[in-house]
Amino acid sequence: VDSPASLSAKATVSPVSNGSITVPYVIGENNGNISFNIFNITGQQVETFNFGTQSRGEYSFEWQPANGIANGVYIINMVVNGVESQRCKVIYMK
Repeated sequence: VDSPASLSAKATVSPVSNGSITVPYVIGENNGNISFNIFNITGQQVETFNFGTQSRGEYSFEWQPANGIANGVYIINMVVNGVESQRCKVIYMK
């Protein structure tokens, strides 16, 4: 079964002083209710983003971690229609 969406494993740390991560993703053949859950390396959910229903196409969002988010490894889970679709690991550095 093909995934209705995909998350790029090439999410990158942008070279700005306050630190942000650009997360590119693709919605496949069907529309989907899209959200992203971000977890630290210990499995604690640190942020959630809900984008609602999105149609087929290429998208990206910029994660600017909230104050108090430490440098480290984070897991970004893409959720489509309430089901985890893809995940990637990123390194966040301020």
